[in-house]
Formats: sequence, structure tokens, C-alpha cells
Amino acid sequence: MRSGTNLPRIRHYNEGVVLEAIRVADGVSRIEIAERSGLTPQTVSNIVRRLLELGLVEEVGHSSSGAGRRRVSLRINPQARHAVGVQVDGDETSFVIIDLSGRVIARSRHPTLSERGPFAIINQIAQSVGELIGEADVHPETILGVGVACPGPLDHHRGVVFTPPNLPGWHEVTLAHELTNKTGYPVIVDNDATAAAIGERWTNGERGVHSFAFVYMGVGLGAGVFLEDHIYRGTSTNAGEFGHLILSPDGPKCFCGSRGCLEAFCAPRAIVTTVSRRLEAGEASSLPSEGLDFDKVSRAALEGDEVARQEVERSAFLLGCGVVGLVNLLDVELVVLGGSAFRHVGDIYRTVVTDVVQNRIIAHDRRAVRVELSTAGEDAGAVGAASLLLDATYSPRLGAHGKARV
Repeated sequence: MRSGTNLPRIRHYNEGVVLEAIRVADGVSRIEIAERSGLTPQTVSNIVRRLLELGLVEEVGHSSSGAGRRRVSLRINPQARHAVGVQVDGDETSFVIIDLSGRVIARSRHPTLSERGPFAIINQIAQSVGELIGEADVHPETILGVGVACPGPLDHHRGVVFTPPNLPGWHEVTLAHELTNKTGYPVIVDNDATAAAIGERWTNGERGVHSFAFVYMGVGLGAGVFLEDHIYRGTSTNAGEFGHLILSPDGPKCFCGSRGCLEAFCAPRAIVTTVSRRLEAGEASSLPSEGLDFDKVSRAALEGDEVARQEVERSAFLLGCGVVGLVNLLDVELVVLGGSAFRHVGDIYRTVVTDVVQNRIIAHDRRAVRVELSTAGEDAGAVGAASLLLDATYSPRLGAHGKARV
């Protein structure tokens, strides 16, 4: 876990350290927090008193120390705060409400009205957020705000989205401003892969690693990266455009305008296109020649259709090659796969990517890199979007001195 500091001027950072320790441990005493964080017992006691007053944590019983003394255990109070998450993709928009522990308490999905332009989608989001809050039966005052995860490029700080390839008509859309006006809640906008990485971190505690990459695949492909316990967004907040690493300069044209991008080879749309060509060429398959989509290809692959299985495995192999480059560049110890594309065939991707990574990374005989599926599954983007609010409000960060806590 992160270490605290006893300087009074960074009280909010220390509060975040203590709250994180309680959230991750799910049952920890004040003295254990002090031992793990480096804070003095008095500082921990003062912070815990404030967190109890705010209702963010609760005392849940006693545990015995090695000397036989009984200590009061602390846990997070999940119902104290909630956050709404919205994941906007080219074909579907997903909504969740999560509590302070990261547990999903309500969810919904709706087709994305891409052909109607950005403001029709914004109106749809605002309406769906209100409906979901009503259905979840949570007190509005416990809701911190709305997080939105969407494809880039975007400006995370201003909440502005700039012409994402998979959302036609989105030209410098002030998404955070528009949604704040329509919902009445604070809104945070971030790249979908970055949001998913934050969500994975929040819902799974520290997971035993300090640096990991979250590879997110929905309609498009991206990566969110935690380095030494901090999310990395880059200079313009557009880090993680993993899908636009170029595998072949002469490869197929990508939606970004370049050629041979990883996304153009292994994203769902590319797989469906390749399968369709093979069917048109007369190859035997159980798949229909019309109305083909990635969901049908994925199901067919699981049922043993040779064409579908080959193309899914080919996509997984190429994705694995991209992940090798990511691991070699950043030296992360864990790669998490998540997003709607892995809904049915996540195990195939995990198996193939693991094999590629274990055999092709630099010094593969001297280090172990795990490849796992996200515990949030296809909700990874929406859960990540909601986690943006929890992370921004409660995670310890030295740049947030003096920032009020909710």
C-alpha cells in the first residue's frame, strides 16, 4: 500500500491513504493502518474519527492482536456514497451505479443513437441516468456525480471530446459541460480504457501489483496504464491509444486515417469483415452470410465453427503481439483484458495472449507477466467511468492539497 506522511498541510492526502487502507483490507484496525502506512497512531485515530463522522467507514467488531489485545476493526460503509458510470461506444451505451466499495447495484444498456449526432446521445444519456437513479432507489445526496468513458481523442481536464473515429459527428463536443447542465451532477469524462483501468484498481483493491495495463476492447481498442500506483494519462490526456500502434504500414486502412493499426487487424469490426470475405469465398461455416456481427462470430467460435475460431484466435494472436510491445516498453507485471468484445470469447483471448506474452517478451525466462480477464467483464467501461468519481474524490494524490472532500 502507499505510505502516508505526517505533515499537517497534506491532511487530505493522508485521509485518502487511510480510507484506501480500510477499503482494500475490508477489516483492519487503527494500529494496523498506522503500521502499514507509516502514519502515527494519533494521526490515524484523528483521521478515522473524521471518516466515521462522515459515515464513510464503520466499526464492525473486534480482532485480537498477537499480544491478545482486542482491536476495533474498520470497514468501508458501501452505502455512504454512490457514483453513476456511463460507457459510450459506437453501437451501445452502458450505464451502472456503483457503491463506495465498487459493487454494481444497478445497470442498463441502450443502443447508441450514433446516426443522430452527439446531442441526441447526450439527451439519451441524461434521461437514462435519471431513470437508473430512480430504479436503484438510492438517495440523490449520496451520488457523487456521473463519470463518462468514451473513445478518444479527448481532453480529460475540460471534458471535451474531439472527433473520435467510432462516433461520427463528434467535433469538439463539450460533453462534461452539457451533461452537467442536463443532470445537475458533476461530470468527469475520460478515455474508456483509462477509466476501465481505474475501475479495475478500485474494485479489486491493490491486486498485489503496482504497475499494470488494462487492454479494453469494445468497438475499438485501447489501453489504460497504472505505473507505480498512478494512472498515466500523458501530456494531452490521450495516452493509451494502444489500438493505433502500427503493425504493418501497408496494412488495412484504419478509422483513424492511418494504415495497419492494431485495431484494424483485431478489433471486432475487422474480424467480422475477414469472416465475411471467407464466407463469400465459399468456405464451409455454420455462420449466416447476411446479418453477421461479432456476437454471432464469437458464439460460433465457441461452438467449434472452424472459420470463426480461426479468426478469433488470429485476432487474439495479433493482440498478444501488441501486448508484448506494451509489456516490453512499460515493464508492467499484469495485463487485464476487459470490454464487451471479450463477452463470450474472453477465455480464448486470455489463453492465446498469455502464450504469446510468455514466449515473446524480453527476458521471458526471468520475469512473470500475468494475463487475466477483468472481473467487471463487459461492464468494465461503465464501472470504470463510475470509479472516476470515487477515485477523484477519495484516492490519495499529492496534487490535491486543500481539495474539499465530499
